[in-house]
Amino acid sequence: MKKQNWLWTLLTMFFIFGVAVFVRHSNVTAASELPAGNEPPLIVQVQNISPENVQEQLALSEQVRALSDKWANTHQKAGWIHVVMHQTFDNDIENTRPDGQPAPNDFITEDWILLDGQGQEVKGIFLQRSISDEIIQVSVLKDKAWFNLTFGNIIPAPDNLIYTLDFGFPEVADRLKNELKKTTENIKGKELIKYSAEEKYTRPFKFLEFNNEVVSIDTQAFYNEDGQVELYQTIVNFQDGSQRKSSMVEVLTFEQVATPPAEILNYLDQGMQK
Repeated sequence: MKKQNWLWTLLTMFFIFGVAVFVRHSNVTAASELPAGNEPPLIVQVQNISPENVQEQLALSEQVRALSDKWANTHQKAGWIHVVMHQTFDNDIENTRPDGQPAPNDFITEDWILLDGQGQEVKGIFLQRSISDEIIQVSVLKDKAWFNLTFGNIIPAPDNLIYTLDFGFPEVADRLKNELKKTTENIKGKELIKYSAEEKYTRPFKFLEFNNEVVSIDTQAFYNEDGQVELYQTIVNFQDGSQRKSSMVEVLTFEQVATPPAEILNYLDQGMQK
């Protein structure tokens, strides 16, 4: 199995997954660093689409945007939010932490984030836990930078860091609107609206993350009526007909709170000083 030294922080996931918000989502093409001569092939362009289908696909992408806007209008307001997510990754690379230890592909993240009146992130405490509830690492956002208290990394935070909980799917839906599909699905006893868009390539090719050649990537977002994405995942389809769920993020808890517990707030004063 190939190995890759992953700057394994809650902060860098946001950059790796290629979205302009702090919430992580999977974007396999953005995460890949392809060697020279192995550039990704062009995306297959859908031909001969009827005007009726064009309008239908456009309507679906507008629905996605409307749901995300609905969530933002309700929840992007001043105060603390608390979000707990279960995240999994599956590929053929053995990721390692900065200390050289293996990085698990199945873990829990717990975020406490202070927003201003425009929905921008002001402060934050980000914990990563193992499935057995052991703390793996802690990062904080303060003074316009992220500080990883576990591994000693400091990353400047971008300006106008708006928090959202749609994992960048409205941009995916707009870019791939000709492939956008809508269904409903029952997840753990709850009826959710599933939007999916498959990015197809003109020829099979190999990502560094996978041993098999990839022919398409299907991105799926499961919205509730409030406009929140409760489940976000990517399915990689291979030339041999097999497929793998390369990433999954399940939102376990979302709540707006008056203030975090004292033991959580204490992290803001710990460790590195800028």
